[in-house]
Amino acid sequence: MTEKGASNRSSKEERRVCVAGIRAMGGGNRESNISKLGFLLRTMGVGAMERKRSRRGLNVTKKRTRGPTIGLEWSKRRQNNLERVAVQLPAELRRLVGYRAQELITKSGRYVRQNAPLNVEKWSEIPTDIIDKIINIINDEFNLPKESHVHGDLISSLRRHYNVLRFHLHADYYLEWNTDAQRRANGPKDIDPAQWNWIINYWGSAQFKRISEINKQNRSQQKIKSHVGSKSIARTVYEMRNAPNEQDELPLYIRLWEKTHKGKHNEWQDETVKETYNTLLDLHDTQMREKGEDKLTPEEAYTTVLGHRSGYIPGMGPGPKPSERKNINVQQL
Repeated sequence: MTEKGASNRSSKEERRVCVAGIRAMGGGNRESNISKLGFLLRTMGVGAMERKRSRRGLNVTKKRTRGPTIGLEWSKRRQNNLERVAVQLPAELRRLVGYRAQELITKSGRYVRQNAPLNVEKWSEIPTDIIDKIINIINDEFNLPKESHVHGDLISSLRRHYNVLRFHLHADYYLEWNTDAQRRANGPKDIDPAQWNWIINYWGSAQFKRISEINKQNRSQQKIKSHVGSKSIARTVYEMRNAPNEQDELPLYIRLWEKTHKGKHNEWQDETVKETYNTLLDLHDTQMREKGEDKLTPEEAYTTVLGHRSGYIPGMGPGPKPSERKNINVQQL
């Protein structure tokens, strides 16, 4: 296919995507549709098509991608409300949950992108005063719980945001181009050029490639993977516990496993997670037969079936920490 033919095809794809998007928004008059069309072209259509052209080897001098989150939605909501937003961070879940959690999660990612330096190898090398600055920004805007665990859990949340930021920069900007010269010329506009140049050199180093290979091997050994998207399992637990219409014929740990390990077509990801589900059902039957009730928490049930892990609860994702009881088994329960 010629470059002109590919361009025409891409234009048709852009128009199709935009029309579908406008219809999904509910139609509207001509002026509003034109506005929506321009927004879609800026945020998703043009950038996606240009990336496709670059992969085909066509001449693309400059690509456009979705820009960083700027939090306009949350800013509009708070224009008439100057009080700090109250959020929840329960000790048993160690993650942000509740009605306003997403607002803090969204803004935390933006604050990390705006303040955390990229010219370090990992989060632990970021100067303490910069981390304190980000936390102070958050405390000025949000009313966090006063419990002792909150500060450390907030730092862990910021670290996850930082790692996600670097992952997306690597995937969306570094791997999209073949040479360092192209990467420097097409870096993110909101990142300091000196820092972007530093991290380009680091990602190309033998040290980073060695670490990446080790991480890749470790991920390949992970037998059970959840299917929850960007929402943490802790938030799913919180919502299920507080949902007024949530069915409770089965205990929470069984319903949670099913909800976090089935795909969009209600199919198990693989036989391993299906077998674990059946084992959890057997555990429930044992509890009902021997005790007449099942009061196991997700931590107790998953530790019984999947075994104890140091520093995290299997099946619960990052955040929740195991209790001091390391040897939980069916007989003890």
